[in-house]
Amino acid sequence: MTLGSKRTLVARLIAGAGALCGILGFTISPTADPTDLAPLHWFASGTLLLVLAVYLLADAAVAVQKATQS
Repeated sequence: MTLGSKRTLVARLIAGAGALCGILGFTISPTADPTDLAPLHWFASGTLLLVLAVYLLADAAVAVQKATQS
């Protein structure tokens, strides 16, 4: 595997899971009880997963850039 490809693969998997959680939270919220906070938790966890995926992609890009400069 090339440098950064494992991180990119993990970031893509995490981004898919984050998008799935966000979509699930977004679609559940209109049908849920207004006092129930579960849809908000799904949406928030999806957002956090997507932020983690962006961080991993940036980290992989920096690793590849450093390797090519040396």
